[in-house]
Amino acid sequence: MQTLINVLSRLFPAEFQVVVERCEMEADHVSLHLSSCAAAQPCPRCQVLSHSIHSRYGRQFQHLPWGHLSVRIQLQVRWFRCRNCHPVRTFAEQFPDLVAPYARYSTAVCRLFRQFVLAVGGEGGKKLLASLSLRVSGDRLLTEQQHICPLPGPVPRVVGIDDFAFKKGLRYGTIIVDLETRRAIDLLPDRKAETVPQWLLRHPEIEVISQDRSTEYERASREGAPQAV
Repeated sequence: MQTLINVLSRLFPAEFQVVVERCEMEADHVSLHLSSCAAAQPCPRCQVLSHSIHSRYGRQFQHLPWGHLSVRIQLQVRWFRCRNCHPVRTFAEQFPDLVAPYARYSTAVCRLFRQFVLAVGGEGGKKLLASLSLRVSGDRLLTEQQHICPLPGPVPRVVGIDDFAFKKGLRYGTIIVDLETRRAIDLLPDRKAETVPQWLLRHPEIEVISQDRSTEYERASREGAPQAV
């Protein structure tokens, strides 16, 4: 068993700063119990390393599947005291390469979500990911679009502007697509006429804009890119 634990620990790169304590196998999933191997953690306020442990708590989230088995990670997180701050404050250690704060999916799974939602959208991605033992809603996939960085490449010349739903009927954003490469290049947090012109003004190289008959987008295009057709 110890040999298996050592092998499983090597699945997590050194920068993750975690070790596998134990592994539990079930019929349809694997549970990995992880803990930190770092002796100290920097305070997020003053950046001074702290060795003083206040308490511990557990986090659970989903990781990349192993074949037909889903993988659940049970992570033990430590609270530290920072005695350099006055008054003394506590903070939880972070694992940015492994999982974001409060996230229910690992960073690797979220990267996979972003690839799927860009390729096939929310509902399509939901169906394909289910075949990989990853259960997620279409709306949850769409929220990952907020974290997608603009893709590197040539300066956009011909763009398409349209809205999309973060949550249908409640919250909408704006997607901007390079129509020559057919790739999304930016996502805006809303579809207001005040937001789109600010983005267009930062890209005076745009020559052509394609959009629907939305009066908001029409006004935004006139104000933000008067040089564009």
